[in-house]
Amino acid sequence: MDGKRIRTFGSTGSQNSQFRNPYHVTVDARDNIIVSDSGNSCVKVFDSSGRFRFCATDPVRKTSIDCALGGGGCGLGGGERTVARRRKLRGPRGVTVDLRGNILVADDCCRVCMFDSNGRFVRNLLTEEDSVKFPEAVHCSRLGLLAVTEWNPNNMFAVKVFNMYE
Repeated sequence: MDGKRIRTFGSTGSQNSQFRNPYHVTVDARDNIIVSDSGNSCVKVFDSSGRFRFCATDPVRKTSIDCALGGGGCGLGGGERTVARRRKLRGPRGVTVDLRGNILVADDCCRVCMFDSNGRFVRNLLTEEDSVKFPEAVHCSRLGLLAVTEWNPNNMFAVKVFNMYE
């Protein structure tokens, strides 16, 4: 491939085929294009032609970690607190697909969530309890290793690696 553009899709907004800050993108084994739309707080999935398939946003069946209100993140002090409760995606960042076709997404709620290949919430894969506080980018290797980049307000950066299937 010589880098020739073959298609463009999307526009600004909050409808199915629109974005308000498309943050990261990946492509799964079926050539679906998966986009974390941070401004619309969801992950949108498109077929290879750019046609909207579904939106993953709401972990309604499982308990998750609620981000601290105000102040810019989880556990930063200054009165913020973390409580267990149901929580939609907030500001999704990195997105990848694991070996089983599940969609993994890092968000502003100090976690990496797992959705199945149809966009249904499966579980919180990593949380603060796993030493993941500020996940940014995620990538799953062919060996099942999950690499997560992390930042924090004190300008500290790290790459953490987890074994997905052990």
